[in-house]
Amino acid sequence: MASEQNISKIMDLLANKYASKTQLTIRRTSTESHSPFKVLTSCLLSLRTTDANTKRASERLFSVVNTFEDLIEISIEELEKLI
Repeated sequence: MASEQNISKIMDLLANKYASKTQLTIRRTSTESHSPFKVLTSCLLSLRTTDANTKRASERLFSVVNTFEDLIEISIEELEKLI
């Protein structure tokens, strides 16, 4: 019983210490931007790649595109380069 409590405390300490380092790109995007467009776009990008690649692709894309309207204004070629 005591060892289970110790393990629980240790896991809580580790989770608190490393939470920001392991936070998924989608969660980080939703808490930082509050943009449905960015959350949806990050989610779609994440379907076929790792979180690290999602983060890089999202950052490149969002440096140019911030809304659905912006997205339809760029060419397919530019979009491919960004993601």
